[in-house]
Amino acid sequence: MNYNQLIAYIGTFILLINVIVFLKGFSSNGKTFKILSCYLVIIFLIQLGLLTLWNLKENNIFLSHFYFIIQFTILSFFYKKLLKNERQKRMLNIILIIVVCTILFQYIYDTDLFFKFNLFEIVLTSVPLIMYSIVHFYNMLGKEKEYFYINSGIFIYLTGSTLLFVAGNYIIASNSILNKSIWIINSVLFVVYQILIFVEWKKSFYQKEIQ
Repeated sequence: MNYNQLIAYIGTFILLINVIVFLKGFSSNGKTFKILSCYLVIIFLIQLGLLTLWNLKENNIFLSHFYFIIQFTILSFFYKKLLKNERQKRMLNIILIIVVCTILFQYIYDTDLFFKFNLFEIVLTSVPLIMYSIVHFYNMLGKEKEYFYINSGIFIYLTGSTLLFVAGNYIIASNSILNKSIWIINSVLFVVYQILIFVEWKKSFYQKEIQ
């Protein structure tokens, strides 16, 4: 087992813990919490599929497309619940429709792309979420820090991951060592992301569940 596999398994294990603790509080928390719970369950199932195909040395790239599109869609609804400004919500709705329609049109036009690495998809689904994260940070200034740790995790993970994939797109064929390093760093970012999600549950919902 190499470092990348080990870190990927650690990230998946922490994700599983998050799935369990969020599902335990599913019925006793609001719609925003429920959206996050659904997101974690679906991402965990996709992550299992990715790891299974990876271990079988089969092409798992097609599952990554589901990962990015579903992540973008569900987290867009998550931020829609967090945003208080109606203008911000309308802009989010417009971006959501444009992004989903653009990606669907891309795969209809070129079906072979479904089995290839799609940098355009990664950037298109990640940058809006990074923007929503920044807007939420701004909205929290001087106010209650609602979902602060999860928002921080989304910002760190997606910003780092997007920059890595953009850089990796230019060196993936020319430098295998750098390519492996990029995937390891991305796995580490995913672990950090999952840890911050767990910290959010611990600080915001654990005491509530005990009471």
